[in-house]
Amino acid sequence: MKKRPFTVGSLKPNTVSSAPLNPSPSPIPKAHPIPKLPNPSKPKILFSQSKSSFSVDPQRNRTLLDAALEQGQNVEYKCTKGSCGRCTVRISNGQALLSRPNEKEKEKLKQAVGEGYRLACQAIIL
Repeated sequence: MKKRPFTVGSLKPNTVSSAPLNPSPSPIPKAHPIPKLPNPSKPKILFSQSKSSFSVDPQRNRTLLDAALEQGQNVEYKCTKGSCGRCTVRISNGQALLSRPNEKEKEKLKQAVGEGYRLACQAIIL
């Protein structure tokens, strides 16, 4: 005689359990996708232009301007070639995530480059 698993019904006298001897495993429910939460430890690039401040998630090998525009930031710009200077921004956090100032930036911004100013169309995110 095969041993039956104990169930609540099997502990009562004069009752018969209806549980099968080898119950089939219940199907595993499909997992719902876990929503991605912002990573607080991921560094952001913070910069300002005129009286506006912006926060951008770094996107490798993109200009700061392109990344900001793709993320819905309303950054002023015009030529995207580094000659007009309209996209000049001041970096307050994340300077280490950007390429070194190139010749166009040095020529246009002169000593302001040393004070944290960059051309968003020329600063490349590393």
